[in-house]
Amino acid sequence: MRAGLVKNFKNWVFKEVLIKKLNSPFGFIILFVSSLLITIFLTKVKSLFLFIPLAGFLGSFIVVLTFLDSFFAVSLAIVLSIIMNPIQKMLLQSLPFGSVVDIVIMINFFGCLSKQLRERKWNSKTLSHPIAFMQLIFFVFVGLQFFNVNMHSYEGYIGIVRRMPVFLALYFIAIYNLDSRFFLKKITILFIIVSVSTALYAFYQEFVGLADFEMRYLNSNEKILQLIFIEGRFRKFSLFNDPTSFGIFMAISGLYFLILSIGPLKTSIKIGLFICSIIMFGAMAFSGTRTAYAIVPAGIVMYVLMTITHFRTLIISLIFIFFMVFILYGPIYGNKTINRIRSTVSFSEDASLNVRDVNRAFIQPYIYDHPFGGGLATSGVPGKIYNPNHYLAGFPPDSAYLQSALEFGWIGLLLVMVTAYINLRTAIKGYYRSIDPFIKTYYLGFTTILFAITLAQYAQYALSFTNRLFYIILLACIVKTSEFDKKTDNAKNDSTI
Repeated sequence: MRAGLVKNFKNWVFKEVLIKKLNSPFGFIILFVSSLLITIFLTKVKSLFLFIPLAGFLGSFIVVLTFLDSFFAVSLAIVLSIIMNPIQKMLLQSLPFGSVVDIVIMINFFGCLSKQLRERKWNSKTLSHPIAFMQLIFFVFVGLQFFNVNMHSYEGYIGIVRRMPVFLALYFIAIYNLDSRFFLKKITILFIIVSVSTALYAFYQEFVGLADFEMRYLNSNEKILQLIFIEGRFRKFSLFNDPTSFGIFMAISGLYFLILSIGPLKTSIKIGLFICSIIMFGAMAFSGTRTAYAIVPAGIVMYVLMTITHFRTLIISLIFIFFMVFILYGPIYGNKTINRIRSTVSFSEDASLNVRDVNRAFIQPYIYDHPFGGGLATSGVPGKIYNPNHYLAGFPPDSAYLQSALEFGWIGLLLVMVTAYINLRTAIKGYYRSIDPFIKTYYLGFTTILFAITLAQYAQYALSFTNRLFYIILLACIVKTSEFDKKTDNAKNDSTI
């Protein structure tokens, strides 16, 4: 009898830890008690020597959980990519957080790969999808850039290329785990939590002020201060590295939540998502990012074009037009945030736009003469650091597409454009082919923010580290969501996200 009890206990522990992955009441109790004990331990123990065993145990536990649970690993990677920014601002130095994020993703990748080998359930159709195929083609093209004779140094090249396998691994992780609507909903909830948290901190920065460590960071670098303190106010960057990446993240988040709020959901969820979108757009306004201001109406236009046969689209269009006219031409004077938004459409008065046109005309002959480009990390500030004597060193690549043309050549730019076309085409096809109203709503949101990102890349480099993590997951969602159309799984057409 005793042996039977021991066996049952072992089976129960195996089920709770390895199968449920502590995603159960027992797991929550264990995690809560562990965190409580760690807190008490840290308040009582002063010696760093005694802290080392605890840190080793906690680190081992996180590694095991990262290996077993993909949602935990993805959440951890995204959170680390965000919190690294304020920590580095506090310390006024760069830390290898990016490498930690890479390690987290690769640990879970090998965990997923081991499960695939055990289950022997290979989804060749998904892995051979045109979106995945273009990512692999571009990866090979970047690998061939190693032989680009125009590069004077490989240090910058290695720094960029080492992250590409990580993004491919993240795509595989997302593809492997997106096997039901339930995981898609978990990713959406994670998106909401991250977006709302960072947006609320931007509101804190706007109405309470920047923290002391943030002011020290800005005052430590005159160039950064000039980019953030414009027209008598600080552009808000929240927990991101800069206002641009934060503003673009808020723009695509606001668009996504706004479109989900229009879908066939419960009224309470609709209201909650709509409030989230308003919060996102408010935080976006505080960032002072003109690109973000521009892609919101572009995303709305994309939504209108895809749902133009719906009566509600006419109502939404009229409301949006009225709101935009009021913002641009309403009797509001002296508000620096609104003045910044209005300056977005004042092309003739934008001196920076004229400078960009001159720079692009100047560099076009170089692009035509170098079909494979000047090599990675040869333009802009990285060019000054890694290839100081290069022709492109210091030349400002004012957009992701121009940077591709400069460093990858017009052949590389063509690959980038074909990839963007395939991504958008797949998302649009997914929307029009889906039958289930919830799936159509998801695809409508995917298409809108994908179009917004594609457009933002024309104005500047829109995919910062955190934005790119979400972008890779977005591509996997576009590929896999169509498989859930009219399927009866855990969701069963409930009115949830």
